[in-house]
Amino acid sequence: MTYQIEPIGHIQTPFTEKFGIPRQGIALSQIPGKIVFNTPYDDMNAFRGIEAHSHLWIYFLFHANAAATERFSPLVRPPRLGGNTKLGVFATRSSFRPNNIGMTLVKRGELVRQRQQTTLTVYGVDMLHRSPILDIKPYIPYADICPQASSEFASEAPAEILQVHFSVAAQTHIKACQSMYPDLLGIIQTVLSQDPRPAFHSEAGFTANHPNKTYHIALYDKDVHFQVRDNVAEVIEITD
Repeated sequence: MTYQIEPIGHIQTPFTEKFGIPRQGIALSQIPGKIVFNTPYDDMNAFRGIEAHSHLWIYFLFHANAAATERFSPLVRPPRLGGNTKLGVFATRSSFRPNNIGMTLVKRGELVRQRQQTTLTVYGVDMLHRSPILDIKPYIPYADICPQASSEFASEAPAEILQVHFSVAAQTHIKACQSMYPDLLGIIQTVLSQDPRPAFHSEAGFTANHPNKTYHIALYDKDVHFQVRDNVAEVIEITD
């Protein structure tokens, strides 16, 4: 039997590339996103009563993982374990999955119907810009919280790893675009404090051999350049 899934819309987020996206969304940030709904799923009747729920489950597609659908891989390397340990895909939250389906918990924001378009703002996103949205369901505390649940691999939220500093040039750029991107400073701090680099890049041997390595994160239409030294992420410059 064949099943067909049709996206109900897509989400607009600051993350235009996969590198730097927070790994657990609302657990680590309040980064905003906006879901834009397709017809006929943009009917306001479909959202009647949604204001009764502060948080929502979002089901979406890891649409940039097209290669993962070509060949099933039973083992993946979870970033939380340093990227060096292999686990079964069904024992992880890896984005490389048989059907590339993701789910994330978000805080509900404003629902708006304007110019024949329905949008829903949400907070705590960990999705790539324009990720297809498959479904939305309310978060129900009594049913979704399980006090007895445990995880040996991720027993608690990761602490902030890096301090984040900004060069004068970076601060100037952020101020210049504040009217268009008022949340840019906070997003950069959130993303870099969790150290988005590959795990082995934080090892002493690598940092000693690459003391001036510059990394890039794409946020909105900006390219954020940063270096890491002594547990400090220094934003060198921000370019358009």
